[in-house]
Amino acid sequence: MRSPSAALLKATLILGAQRLPGHAAEAVLDSHQGFGRVDVDAVLAPDTPATTEFRDVKPGLRTGDLRRYLLRVKTNQVGLRIVLAYSDYPGPALVNNLNLIVTDPNGVRTVGNQTGTGLTMDSSNNVEVVQVRRPVPGTWTIEVVGSNVPQGPQPFALVWQAHLV
Repeated sequence: MRSPSAALLKATLILGAQRLPGHAAEAVLDSHQGFGRVDVDAVLAPDTPATTEFRDVKPGLRTGDLRRYLLRVKTNQVGLRIVLAYSDYPGPALVNNLNLIVTDPNGVRTVGNQTGTGLTMDSSNNVEVVQVRRPVPGTWTIEVVGSNVPQGPQPFALVWQAHLV
């Protein structure tokens, strides 16, 4: 990609972030280390058989819009990690809100920045991550939803990594 957006660069850095020792390994993020230590090699030259894919989506979403992507995960040898990032409209708090929803081949849904069970959408951050340590092989669905976009359309970036077909 010749001119990646700031959101795509941010999503790429977060995709490769590694959790630091001594903190909850299962947490997607925390207030002590954010998403973890940057590891660019983990994204640009992932261990075989992982594949990394990048999407820079413009013009983006308006309130109520949905963008869907299908991934075919081959094996669970490599975890599945998906990062949504966007450069929000300026303001004292989050103005535009996009949500990341991932559905596994069995119909089980996970939302961005969620650890454990539940479907509580993150309405505070312009970065959302879903990670699955041992993904079920099959077709996964990634959905990005324009939950509340008063200043739109809102461009966004998606980056994911897994053992893909």
